[in-house]
Amino acid sequence: MNKLKTEYLFFRQQEHNMKVLLITNLFYALVLPVVEIFVGAYVMRNTSDPTMVAFYQLAMYLGIVTTSFVNGFLLRYYNVKTLYSAGILVSGLSMFAMMTIKSLGMVELGIAGFFMGAASGFFWTNRYLLALNNTNDDNRNYFFGLESFFFSITSIGVPLVIGAFLSLMNGKEFWGIVFDINMSYQAVTLGVVFITLIACSVLWKGNFKNPQE
Repeated sequence: MNKLKTEYLFFRQQEHNMKVLLITNLFYALVLPVVEIFVGAYVMRNTSDPTMVAFYQLAMYLGIVTTSFVNGFLLRYYNVKTLYSAGILVSGLSMFAMMTIKSLGMVELGIAGFFMGAASGFFWTNRYLLALNNTNDDNRNYFFGLESFFFSITSIGVPLVIGAFLSLMNGKEFWGIVFDINMSYQAVTLGVVFITLIACSVLWKGNFKNPQE
């Protein structure tokens, strides 16, 4: 407990923007495993076609490349935390929209995949930009070390929790509603949207500036 207290006190001593960014990334670390694992599993379950999964992944990579390319131009007109928030929010909203569509075809998967990739592109591009601009040589290793710890723990814990949730909820009845596997996935995505809203609200407490050209 003394070590945890020491770590907490050390964290409190850091710059305000760095603390805001770390807390934001901690919340989003809860979302990433859902994006990386369960969306592909959902597509496979509802299409039973590996080709559809591959097409979804291709659209997603296209979205990543596109937004990573245009992000630099958008920074001339929008604050970096606006673009970062867009990446966080769109990931949750596009996931929820895809899981509420009754029939997944090539068009639906292409659009959903592109927007999911666009969200990832905005997130990662602006994450690295904010991290570099709001850390220095004295605390950069601490920032990336603590962030990597968050991502490592959640990449293990979140899939276990969600997998158990999906198994337990399938076929259960609550308030007269029988949950099938798709409704369980939708419940997970509602939780994801809620977490992304919290992450964005935390991010907006920071005073982040765009890089000077």
